[in-house]
Amino acid sequence: SILERNRSPYCISYLPLAFRSIIVSGMEQINLMILSLKGEASRSEDMFSHIEEILISVRLAFLNCFLDFAAHLEQIGADLSQGTSKRESWQNGYSNDHQEETSINAPESVVDPHRKLLMILSNIGYCKDELASELYNKYKYTWLQSRGNDEDSSDLQDLTMSFS
Repeated sequence: SILERNRSPYCISYLPLAFRSIIVSGMEQINLMILSLKGEASRSEDMFSHIEEILISVRLAFLNCFLDFAAHLEQIGADLSQGTSKRESWQNGYSNDHQEETSINAPESVVDPHRKLLMILSNIGYCKDELASELYNKYKYTWLQSRGNDEDSSDLQDLTMSFS
């Protein structure tokens, strides 16, 4: 996957794209469930408070997924920059426990450790500059009915800061 940022192409591995795909799939399923629950809630007043709790949990889970992913990318970068023996054990952002085909855009397909580190940093930059805001703006309507707009901007700011 070649992406362009500031008129300068940089490579990312498929890891952020796989993360995006997983989040989109999960959030689409959650949205369908919430729509179904809201339809049922119109018949029962006490269901609204339960739906409110679900929406809070969905928001926190969404944000925590990004925080965990940012920490995972940071750990890969730290291992690569320290030149530890773990460096060779990272494949596509996963430990060697996962045996998959090597992609031209996978970190292990890059031999030079500096280029591997640049690819991980590019992954982080892509998540910070594009992915976090794209997915947050796509799914914030799921939980924003009950929250204020200033909390909305705070969430997005927290997401982008997690990749700094």
